[in-house]
Amino acid sequence: MTLKVRRSAKRLDDREVVMERVSQLAARDEAPIVIDLLYGLPYQTLDVFEQDLKDYMETGAHGVDLYQLVVSGSAPMLNLVEKGRSEPPASSAEKAAMYEMGVNFMNKHFVKQLSVNHWARDNRERSQYNSVAKTFAEVMPLGAGAGGNIGGYGMMHHRTLDAYMEAMRTGKTTIAMMSKQSRYEPVLASLKAGFDSGVVRRSLLVNFEGEDTFDLLLPLFKIWQQNGLVELHDDYLVLTVAGAFWCVTLAQGAIAAINTLIKDKPVMPKGMTMGHGKTMPTHKDNKANNNAA
Repeated sequence: MTLKVRRSAKRLDDREVVMERVSQLAARDEAPIVIDLLYGLPYQTLDVFEQDLKDYMETGAHGVDLYQLVVSGSAPMLNLVEKGRSEPPASSAEKAAMYEMGVNFMNKHFVKQLSVNHWARDNRERSQYNSVAKTFAEVMPLGAGAGGNIGGYGMMHHRTLDAYMEAMRTGKTTIAMMSKQSRYEPVLASLKAGFDSGVVRRSLLVNFEGEDTFDLLLPLFKIWQQNGLVELHDDYLVLTVAGAFWCVTLAQGAIAAINTLIKDKPVMPKGMTMGHGKTMPTHKDNKANNNAA
């Protein structure tokens, strides 16, 4: 990334420093080294993003995640834009072009795609957590800001390190939020997992009230196919490149459709980013999310 792009994301190290450090870590061959590469930042043109992709290859890192920038609330970045001190982040159309470039780049260099936004150069990177976390598997949360799912209850630890450590020191619970999940969560989780993988498989969808979930959603799937977002192949819904870019929106749409059939109306599941985007922190949450970008 250029200096302007890095500064817009509050990244202070020079490109050469980052490149050298990542290369050193990857060369140790002791653990999979995976890069989170944002696209859609201010000043990040297609040419700049193409260089970012080439830099990933040069470092020898074992995997890469392509995350589109999502700016919300009163993020400092928006404040800078309003004051004329920064260019605005990329539009959806510009980010879509970057995502397409990323997909084509990975295909050109035979980097294996693991999900809609995860790629691996070799078998050291398997993106197991990202894949399992989208299912209804139990996940034990560890550390500040960690979220998990145990025994049908979703939970999240204190988001700031100070609050988390204070709870540890005083012997209080580190859990800041906990809620009982809907009995339909397995159905919704199987949908999220399918969309995240890029292929929704009939055989892996949990039935809804004894009915085939794939069939229930088929009218919606057909509309998406007409708009070039998916391809239907008997028992499979395959996301196109455009569909992969809009993966989160499609998953939310499918879940919203299922929710219309639920009589007891559970709360819409939270945390639908599915690893496909990174949200820039608001001023209030800046300390808790200083690595969000």
